[in-house]
Amino acid sequence: MNLRALLFTVGLLAALGSGAYWYAMDSRFITTDNAYLKFDKVTLSSEVSGTITSVLVKENQTVARGELLVTVDDAMYRVAREKAAARLKKAESGIRSLQASYRIKEAELALAMSNLSFAEKEYQRELNLSRNNLTSQATIDDRKHTLDVATESRVIIEKELAQLLASLNGRADAPLQEYSEVMEAQADLDLADINLQHTKVVAPFEGIVSHLPKLGQRLDPASPVLSLVSDKNAWIEANFKETDLVNLHVDQPVDIVVDAYPGRSWRGSVESLSAATGAEYAVLPPQNATGNWIKVVQRVPIRIRLQATQSDPILRAGMSAYVEIDTQASAL
Repeated sequence: MNLRALLFTVGLLAALGSGAYWYAMDSRFITTDNAYLKFDKVTLSSEVSGTITSVLVKENQTVARGELLVTVDDAMYRVAREKAAARLKKAESGIRSLQASYRIKEAELALAMSNLSFAEKEYQRELNLSRNNLTSQATIDDRKHTLDVATESRVIIEKELAQLLASLNGRADAPLQEYSEVMEAQADLDLADINLQHTKVVAPFEGIVSHLPKLGQRLDPASPVLSLVSDKNAWIEANFKETDLVNLHVDQPVDIVVDAYPGRSWRGSVESLSAATGAEYAVLPPQNATGNWIKVVQRVPIRIRLQATQSDPILRAGMSAYVEIDTQASAL
């Protein structure tokens, strides 16, 4: 074999090896620039109706968890709470009054039982004396009348006692908070407290506020008040072609470049794969049963965990990114 043939053979083998290598690498790594930074984001809504009396933050201000952001006129809700508190006191007072009346009736019943027992003995004594003609019929009749009155008095008091016990839900000595009237009044007071608390809009987590309302603006229940975007725990939502998912798995390493910082890269890992394509979550999903159907490769959202550090530049929700996932799979 001459030198030219040898060089040709070596060159051919090198080209084949290089091609095989790049083919394998191309199959191992999947990339997309259809990727965006995401943060936890919520639209805070009003739980009550009313007029905004103060806006305590500025547009794009960083706020802490639990920080007061907006207040709604609470005059009506304070009055409602006072009424509910008054109804609770009235209910408790009513139960105490019934319990006191029940105890008094118990004492009256004990006295009536004692009087009845005495009247029975007196009547029986007169009957015994009458057998020996030692008493008059008038005395016997008087003792019989006294016995009848004592018997009727006992019956009346027992009925009144039963009515009081029914008003006390069958428990004359239960704690106040166990009576239905008190529980209902307490529930009304709790609801009034909740409504009063909802006149203050607070931050559910640390983040940046935007789209603030205007002072004096009228709010109704479920009306949007402002937006809050977290500035921590960012992740990437990357939309990969369905044909790229063959070797894609959770925890595979990812290299990330954010368009705003082209000279810097981040590391991450695949956190989860969506159960459906992005089109399935659309407000108006495509109708593929029509006659003019054209096949389009679908994209599946992939959530990528971002490994952030203290020295990272500021990342903002919605920023574009380029991601490369090492599937650690080879086509060879």
